[in-house]
Amino acid sequence: MDQAPGHLRQPQWTLAVLALLIVVLAAGVWRLHSDAGVDALAPSDPAATALADRVQARFGVAESIAIIYDGLLPGDALRAEVLAEIQAVSALLQTLPGLAPEQVMSLSTRTWTSFQDGTPRFHPLLPAAIDADRAAAVQRGLAAAPSYRGLLLSADARSATIFVEVAAAADAGRLLRQIERVLRDRPPPTGVTVRIGGQGALSGELSRRIDHDIRILLPAAMLLSLAFVAVLLRNWTVAVLGAATLGAAVLGTLGLMGWSGQPATVVTPALLVVIACAAIAGTLHLLVRAGRLQAEGLPPPAAIDTALSESIRPLSLTSLATAGGFLALASISTTPAVRVLSGFAAAGIGWVWLLTVLGLPWAYAALARAWPAATAAREPGSEELMREFGQAAGRLPRSLLLLAATGLVLGLWGSSQLFEARVGDIAPAPLLHAAATDERLSRAPHCIDIYLQTSTGNLLEPQRLAAVTEVQAWMSGAGGFVGSRSYADPLREARLARDPHAAPLPATADEAERWQSLLEASNPMGTQAALLSRDRRVAVIRGVLRTDDPMQVPAQVAFLQQALQRRLPGSGVLAEVAGQPRAATPTTGLAPDSAYLDAAFAAAAVLVLAASSAALSLRSIRLGLLLLVPMIGVLLCAGGIVGAAHLRLDPLIPVVAVLAAGLAADSASHLLHAIDAARRQGRAGVALAEAAFDRVGVPLTFNALVLTGGLQVVAFSSNAAVVHFALLAAAAVLCAYLAACLILMPWMVLLRPADLASGRGVPINRPQEPGR
Repeated sequence: MDQAPGHLRQPQWTLAVLALLIVVLAAGVWRLHSDAGVDALAPSDPAATALADRVQARFGVAESIAIIYDGLLPGDALRAEVLAEIQAVSALLQTLPGLAPEQVMSLSTRTWTSFQDGTPRFHPLLPAAIDADRAAAVQRGLAAAPSYRGLLLSADARSATIFVEVAAAADAGRLLRQIERVLRDRPPPTGVTVRIGGQGALSGELSRRIDHDIRILLPAAMLLSLAFVAVLLRNWTVAVLGAATLGAAVLGTLGLMGWSGQPATVVTPALLVVIACAAIAGTLHLLVRAGRLQAEGLPPPAAIDTALSESIRPLSLTSLATAGGFLALASISTTPAVRVLSGFAAAGIGWVWLLTVLGLPWAYAALARAWPAATAAREPGSEELMREFGQAAGRLPRSLLLLAATGLVLGLWGSSQLFEARVGDIAPAPLLHAAATDERLSRAPHCIDIYLQTSTGNLLEPQRLAAVTEVQAWMSGAGGFVGSRSYADPLREARLARDPHAAPLPATADEAERWQSLLEASNPMGTQAALLSRDRRVAVIRGVLRTDDPMQVPAQVAFLQQALQRRLPGSGVLAEVAGQPRAATPTTGLAPDSAYLDAAFAAAAVLVLAASSAALSLRSIRLGLLLLVPMIGVLLCAGGIVGAAHLRLDPLIPVVAVLAAGLAADSASHLLHAIDAARRQGRAGVALAEAAFDRVGVPLTFNALVLTGGLQVVAFSSNAAVVHFALLAAAAVLCAYLAACLILMPWMVLLRPADLASGRGVPINRPQEPGR
């Protein structure tokens, strides 16, 4: 067998080191968990984030899952069999692993207060014994604790609700599955419909869809793409090595997230799409070129070495520019999830470059030594087609440029439509899309928390108790809430239970503290302590919003936030709607200017890095500037698609801009280096185009076909944001290929060698004279 080049003769040690690194990184996948919380998808507010972190650290609750028993007629929820079912299900839920008893809020777990000899006594709203008289007992309990009416039982008693509070560190998807199993084994009472909903259920459903995308959909898309490669190239070795490279790239990136403690979020599938695009593109460029060189007579080790030497500069240029664009996006984006995605995308692209430049050639050389038949030369059968395409580009350069100019004009027109976007048109997060596609989640109540904090004094001071009470009254009226409960409600209920003629609220902070301490010490469930912190400076108002259209929740929450800002400033209380629902609020979401600036800044970073790297690689500033033309064309086309289709802007739009610029840099840089090599061999016109496409036409074409096909599979995701991202990424792949073929190639055919002279007047790409 022919000898391999010196640095490929003994690849075992390099492969062993890379394999060890892959194993170490992949081990982090076991530490990875999903987090469907969408608060990271809204621009960060330091004050609100600090308050939310403090409240969640104190109370340990992030959101709630609601189980609603909905009857057909008023009073159905008070039927004996319905009350018995609520009691039994509440008891079962309290036994679920990871749930404390007080995290289940229902008629059977919450209490009303009476006094005996000056000592408070707590009675469950739903007594343990179920008989015909217990419906009246429930009504008496709600009369003594009226703040639970609306939360746990509707005003007409047609529906009752069980709330399961999800701990901040809990897996909402896993808890949702456990609750579904409990309900699946218990058929509902006759005439009653059971629904699951609330913010916790939406997060749980979204978490399951994230897991489905990462574990099933994306692997299926990648495997189908590689099978497509094997069929097109008639070479399973390329598919197997591509699968190994792609698997190592994805596992390494996910493992890095796991080791760093970052959860998989709703945007993680988009991150894996970016990594997969980079890995597949690099693999095809290298292995297809190696197969062509083998067909020309080079042995496999020499062929892969030559292919690497020809491709390393455009591969490095593309990786540097794309990683730099993601780092720029990570530095400017105001959206936490996009910052995290961009940082890991930059690291993942660097990891892909390492696998492609080091691991892949060594693996190919080792495979050639161990199993020569696996690396036998197999031409893909499309070389003649690429030559004909190159000849057509050489004969009709002006026609192709005119066609490209028409596309750019249309893209420019479409991009102009972006500036007509209004704040109300922005969809900053995919929250509630799960509810829109799942009828179970569409009518259940939403438990929305309001965080309260004071930096001076405490929340038991009379004016602050009055302010909180006023806010609750507004929520039940103009705010559209069916019920709410705060730390002030148990104080009021206990005082009226002891003396019906007493003032509802304590007159002094000391008196309020005595009542609060008495209730905390006496209540076995600790529900009073779950509403007010021990230092009396942080509290929670829990409100319930019922709506038949969950997509209206963000607007109602925005209205609530604005009302809080108007009603509480004079009381010295800072109020913030819990981050989970507010993250989907249009007025606090991604503004158009922010989306444009993020996308423009990150794409500009890719353009600058790509142009400067190309200028250094090709030793020509003009060639570097020429690389910008197809890249700008791709960005215009991608923006034109978004504008013309009137797609809503979301946090992934800037990510699409970086990916589109990176894909354009990949296609254009490989073609530009091939054209430069052909010019150095003295070719021009038709011969130049034919030689360039003969060298890189197959990998460019197959990249476009394979990536587009794989992204169409990703578009079957149930996550609307991922669907939009996959479709736009597929459009960017095709635009990048067409821009390289219709803009860069004809332009280079029309240019004369003297047009590419350096600033000193020395032609860099002057054709070689015969005999020299």
